[in-house]
Amino acid sequence: MPATSSRRRAMRRNDMDDIEESANTQHAAQDDVEESDEPNNPRVKKPKSKQRAQQDVENDADSDSDDAIDIQNFPNQPLNHDQIRTLHGLGDDWQKVAEAISRPFDKYGMAAGALADLDDDDAKARVEEIDGYMRESLDFMAITSAHREALHKIHQRGVQGERLVEVGDLYIQEAKTNVRNYQKKTIRQKYAREEAYVAFKANVWEAQHPGMPMPPITEQLPREQGDNSDEDDDLEIGGVSQNYLCPITLTLLDDPYTSSVCGHSFSANAIKSTFRSPSALNKCPAAGCTKSFRLADCKPNKDLAKKVKAYKRRMEREREDSDAEEVID
Repeated sequence: MPATSSRRRAMRRNDMDDIEESANTQHAAQDDVEESDEPNNPRVKKPKSKQRAQQDVENDADSDSDDAIDIQNFPNQPLNHDQIRTLHGLGDDWQKVAEAISRPFDKYGMAAGALADLDDDDAKARVEEIDGYMRESLDFMAITSAHREALHKIHQRGVQGERLVEVGDLYIQEAKTNVRNYQKKTIRQKYAREEAYVAFKANVWEAQHPGMPMPPITEQLPREQGDNSDEDDDLEIGGVSQNYLCPITLTLLDDPYTSSVCGHSFSANAIKSTFRSPSALNKCPAAGCTKSFRLADCKPNKDLAKKVKAYKRRMEREREDSDAEEVID
């Protein structure tokens, strides 16, 4: 992008001077020698005469002066078509950063769920700590989104024919405005609609309250000034408990396979017996699902397998506790 201040021009001028000086020094060093006329030593070189070397330097200086750019007085140029198109690609790079940040979210949920299952004070403190990491990561993602949206907005203005000058300042201004708008949001406004955070809280809830549906996310986040009751109504949908039963066998999932088309999961042997041909298109066996997919669309789900195992362990522990209470009675 073009320089936007005298300070940047000065820096660019200094950099250019260093580059030109280095290039001239290297060029002079290479030309300080020339091929020898000795037939038996074709690689032996002899020094140039001082007069010829000085003449070469003067010629180089004259040649450079014709093409030199006056960096200090170089005007701020508007972006051309190719540079405008590059802005969108730079915005997409911010999206890649956000995707990298989100990769461990499932692991956060699994770790928090396992700790919550321990049900002691130290484990609860660790769960709160991971919850903080989760929110912090979502905040970083919001910042990357602010930069992405700023670049895409400038790109759109350029596509629409606007003459874009001082793009560096424009980008900084747009990104800062987006970040400030995010920072003004309440906790509910920041996290309650984030699917990754809701899934995280579901992992913790399930470990602490096995078999019970999780209440709406709004009941787990404090209400602050600025929260709109109408927005809360949209978030009141809750009470959905995790179902670990295979829709085909109606028993606990065993080696679960998940469809990439509709997201339903099945025991491996059950779905393979139902969809015998890997390439044949079949209707999803889950009740109420209207999607169709192939066996090849189902992949092993290791994270779900761990959740099923933890759920089974919790159920067995509750059963043992219940039996122990009956014996005491």
